[in-house]
Amino acid sequence: MSSVTSTTDPNLSKAIQFLVEMKVILVTGCNQGIGRGIVERLISDQFSSFPPTRNVSTSGDLKLKIIMACRSTPKAEATRLEIINSLLIRRKWGWNNLKTVDELSMIGRELLPIITVDLANPTSIFAACRQIKNEFKSINTFIFNAGYMPIERMIFSYGIYNMFTDPVYLMKTGGDMMVQRIGEVTKDGIGLCFMANVLGHYIMLRELEGLLQATEDGEARVIWVGSSTGMPKFFDINDMHCLRGKHPYESSKRLLDLLILKLSPMYRLQVPFSDTASAANVHSVTSPIHMFTTSPGSVATNIIGYPMLTFLFVVNFFIMRLCGFTGSTGTPFYAATAYLYLTNYVAIGELSTAIKYESSVSRFGRMFVGKYKIERNDKTDKEGEMVVAECEQLYIELKQTYN
Repeated sequence: MSSVTSTTDPNLSKAIQFLVEMKVILVTGCNQGIGRGIVERLISDQFSSFPPTRNVSTSGDLKLKIIMACRSTPKAEATRLEIINSLLIRRKWGWNNLKTVDELSMIGRELLPIITVDLANPTSIFAACRQIKNEFKSINTFIFNAGYMPIERMIFSYGIYNMFTDPVYLMKTGGDMMVQRIGEVTKDGIGLCFMANVLGHYIMLRELEGLLQATEDGEARVIWVGSSTGMPKFFDINDMHCLRGKHPYESSKRLLDLLILKLSPMYRLQVPFSDTASAANVHSVTSPIHMFTTSPGSVATNIIGYPMLTFLFVVNFFIMRLCGFTGSTGTPFYAATAYLYLTNYVAIGELSTAIKYESSVSRFGRMFVGKYKIERNDKTDKEGEMVVAECEQLYIELKQTYN
C-alpha cells in the first residue's frame, strides 16, 4: 500500500483507505457477458454514493470487493479498467481529477482483484485456489457463473422453423439450430462441458470452503448460475458427462439443479461427503454455507460464438418480452438482476434451496426476480446423490494428481 500514500490526490487516498475493509465476492467468468453484467450491477448498486450508504443487512453497510476469476488476465485487466472508468468515476463518484490509467488501475486493483483460472484445467484451478487462500482470509459469496457451450455449427433453417412452431423452445434453448460437439473430453477423460460448467466450480468450492466458513456474519452464500435450458429431458444419469448426448450444455445445467438440491443440505448440516445418503436424517444446523440456484433468463452473450446470431437473439428476446415472456432478459444488464437480489437485498432466512431464482423483466422493462420451485422427488434425490458422489470422487482423484 506504499504507492497509495505517495499520491497527492486526496480523493484517491480516501478511496484506497475506504476499500481496505470489505466483504468479498468471487465471480467466475466475468470478462464479458453475464459475469461482467453481474460485476457492473453489484458495483453500480453498492457505490452509487461515496462512501456507500445502502443498508443491505443487519450488520450494516455492505462494502464489496469483487474477485474477478477469469481465464484471460489481459482481457480481465481491460474489462476492469472499463468498469472502473465508466461506472465508478464518470457516472457515480465524479472524481473528475482522476484521469490517468495508473490512477484508475490503482483503484481497480483494490476493488476488483483478478485471479486467473481456467475451469477446464485442474492445474489452473488448484493454483488459483492456492493463490486465493494466500490473499484472502474469508469470502462471503461465490457466484459460479463461468460456462462453456460447445457449438460446432449453426443450421439457421432449423431456427427459422422453431421461431414459427415453438418460439418458447427457441427462446429458452436456442432451438435446434445450435449443433453442439459430441464426446469432447479433457486429457483426463472427463467430459469437457461437465468439467468447465460443473466440476471446475465444485473443486473450487471444496478447496475454498474454509474461507466461506470463516465469514463473520455466518451467512456465506454460494450462488450457482443455472439456466432455463436445464430441462430433465436433456439429462441422462447414465451419461452424466453427456458424452453421447446432443445437448452437453443443457445437460450440465440440469446437473447443477440436481447437485445443489443434495449438496446444499450436506453443507448446511455438516454431512460427511462419504455419507451423502444421510443428509435427510441429520438435523443439527452448524454450517454457515448456504447454496442457491438461479437462472439469468434468456440472454444472448458471446458464449454462442456468433456475433450476428447474438444480435438476432437479443431482438427475438425483446419481441418475446413484449409478448409477456418475463424470462426474456435479453442483455447481461437485465440478466444480472437475480444475482444482485440474492447478494444484497434478501436475508438468508427468506431464501430456499428448493427455489430457482430467475432474472425477469416485464413488457416495459421493470426488473424483478421470478421464483420457481425445482422439481424434487425420489428420482431426483437419488440422481443428486450420484452426481455428488461422481464430483467428489473426481475431485479426490484430480487433487491427488494435480495439487
